Amino acid sequence: MFPIVVGFTILIMLVGVIGCLIPVVPGNVLIGLSVVGFAWWNNFEQIGILVTVLLVLVSLVGATSDIWMPMLGAKSTGASGKAILGGIAGATIGFILGAFVLGIGALIGSLVGYFLGIFAVEYGRVKDTWQAAKAGIGGVVGWGITTVVQFLTGLGVFVAFIWLLLPG
Repeated sequence: MFPIVVGFTILIMLVGVIGCLIPVVPGNVLIGLSVVGFAWWNNFEQIGILVTVLLVLVSLVGATSDIWMPMLGAKSTGASGKAILGGIAGATIGFILGAFVLGIGALIGSLVGYFLGIFAVEYGRVKDTWQAAKAGIGGVVGWGITTVVQFLTGLGVFVAFIWLLLPG
């Protein structure tokens, strides 16, 4: 039974690692839940409680980075809180239009919508095209960095999990 559970856990974690690169798949959540599920199933023998908590915390950093990193990117270029909310609304609309109407795909639609949402709100606030564009670009760059953070945290937890299972 042990090899089956390990194999299933690794499979779910691999889906999570790949999911870190796909915006709508909660990759780090799958990875964190896999760690907890395996550790609990194994009575925390192979992976202790402290290590499980640490791996879950790393997964949470990755899982929540799509919330706080784009905000940092947009904020670093002067975007207001309202502009960030505009970006989130724009990303949602862009996701829907990109996936179902325009044929450009959900990811591209989300990115364009995020930029345009920040741009529109910032332009309405400061009446400066360059400042609004800079804020939008900062938000999109933050989003790109988020994807890297999500992937690296997911991959790191996956590698640590495998390492902990190796004999010796």
